[in-house]
Amino acid sequence: MQKPQLLSSQLRSPTPKTHSLSSPSWTSTPHSSSMSRAYPIYEQYHQQQKTVDHGKISTMTLPQIPSSMETWRQWLSQQDIVILYIWKESCLPCHKSMEELEWMAEYYASKERNLPSTLKLCFVKDQIDTEYVQDVSSPSYVHWRMCEAVPFFLIYVQNQIQYQLTGFQRKELLDCIEHSITEVLQSDEFQQRVSLSHHLPEKMEIIEESPNIVYHTYG
Repeated sequence: MQKPQLLSSQLRSPTPKTHSLSSPSWTSTPHSSSMSRAYPIYEQYHQQQKTVDHGKISTMTLPQIPSSMETWRQWLSQQDIVILYIWKESCLPCHKSMEELEWMAEYYASKERNLPSTLKLCFVKDQIDTEYVQDVSSPSYVHWRMCEAVPFFLIYVQNQIQYQLTGFQRKELLDCIEHSITEVLQSDEFQQRVSLSHHLPEKMEIIEESPNIVYHTYG
């Protein structure tokens, strides 16, 4: 299927900020040392879980995004960080990457990572070799137009595309996620939300032991 020209009205406005993984702008930030620790910590968790589960892969299934652009945009606006995995059924490396990504989603939902319960971090997927790609008004069509090859990742931070990565590279993906988390936690918007939650009446408080990792399904 030949890729027609993408209409400007189908892109999100304002133009999203993107970074190329080959020359990341955040490698020299003051938080780079904390990001460099993310990979070995995740590796240790991954190996421990594989030992406990006798080598079985995670049973977590990432949800497919909705076919409606309106629903997708509305849902995106309610999240802090969204890791979108774009893949094809016919792509064999995509299936292996999916298993790895499910492990990663499980790690960020675990107590080992210990994220604040007020942080909304989500992992979702979009299969771009389905009939929805034929619909120019669908988010799958837009994602199909954006990626040059699969597997392909888009990381949204506070409703803006912050990173786009081609191919699955565990360490680079983890660093991008960790930097996104740091950015959100230090943002005024998140600090105001935390402050507001601390001033809610006691009967309105919601106590969660695990992070607010959301796994949506759509009818």
